[in-house]
Amino acid sequence: MSLALQIERVSKSFGGLMAVHDVTLEVEEGTVMGLIGPNGAGKTTLFNVITGFHRPSSGRIAAHGEEISGLSPDAICRRGICRTFQLLEVFPTMTVFDNVAVGVLASQRRTFQVLGTIGETSRRRVNQILEMTRLQDRAEVPVAQLGLPERKKVELAVALAANPRILLLDEPVAGMAVGEKPALIELIRTIQEQTGVTTVLIEHDVDVIWGIADQVAVLHYGQIIAQGTPQQIRADERVRDVYLGQERHA
Repeated sequence: MSLALQIERVSKSFGGLMAVHDVTLEVEEGTVMGLIGPNGAGKTTLFNVITGFHRPSSGRIAAHGEEISGLSPDAICRRGICRTFQLLEVFPTMTVFDNVAVGVLASQRRTFQVLGTIGETSRRRVNQILEMTRLQDRAEVPVAQLGLPERKKVELAVALAANPRILLLDEPVAGMAVGEKPALIELIRTIQEQTGVTTVLIEHDVDVIWGIADQVAVLHYGQIIAQGTPQQIRADERVRDVYLGQERHA
């Protein structure tokens, strides 16, 4: 199987703080990679480096064989690497349809200036994404009127509007009640299977990771300390020590 994402000895420092240190990670095309680790382990920083929000201090990153190290976020997105954030990045006063329309038009390097000006081809694409994310019945509802699970779906839909080949999800179920999480995780897995998009997700709820990931990598103090299948990671003593140590500290 070919590689979608190659991270080779990547480090990122902020002054004297080494937030990510010598990380090497490979993600196979069409798979789900879970990225876990304690708070402050460097997970979101690594996402920021991959997607161009931070320039790596050293090392290289390639997507589908093309080096993307140091490119701007826009340039990286145009190469099919898209992400969501810990905090929702949507337009709350706009409808669900219009949020996704902005994403579709942005992927075409066009702007959404006046309501109703979207072309028929783009409209079909928006409706396809709404159906894929199970939001078609909420299309005309302002995002601010939705509950958190549906707002999370909207952010996912906006990310999908860019036709990603690699999708990075930063804590997609953060803030959701335990009973709300399975439906969103099942949706993410279904979309991944239907589209073949390679998915990398950060998540603190390890039960979510065990249920969705094909491979898991563990970050601790900015370094990868383990990588393998969920079964291998669950049995890894180093990983158990990291989480037990965090519990003792708490």
